[in-house]
Amino acid sequence: MVALVREESEKYSKRLLDVRNDLVFKAIFGKEKNKSLLILLLNAILIEEVEEIIFLDSYLGAEYVDEKYSILDIRVRTTENVEIDIEMQLEYHSGFENRMLLYWARMYVG
Repeated sequence: MVALVREESEKYSKRLLDVRNDLVFKAIFGKEKNKSLLILLLNAILIEEVEEIIFLDSYLGAEYVDEKYSILDIRVRTTENVEIDIEMQLEYHSGFENRMLLYWARMYVG
């Protein structure tokens, strides 16, 4: 019986997509039709309760020719006018903190 359960589990685990994958994460949480799932996720993480969100353009354009543009994973605004950048990160990168500070600054200025 245990072998059957393990076999079934392995069969489905090969077919399921990992939610930590950037594209899968955006497909699940970054769509208007799944907005309630993102609200549940935010309420599980944040101190302040989020009742409603509006999806915003995730593209943060460059202001100068030699500057790189940025694309956020998911960008939303709450009804309290708070903008939130939601990023899925699988591995630690040494420049991650600087990138988040840059994203925050561009969101603040924009």
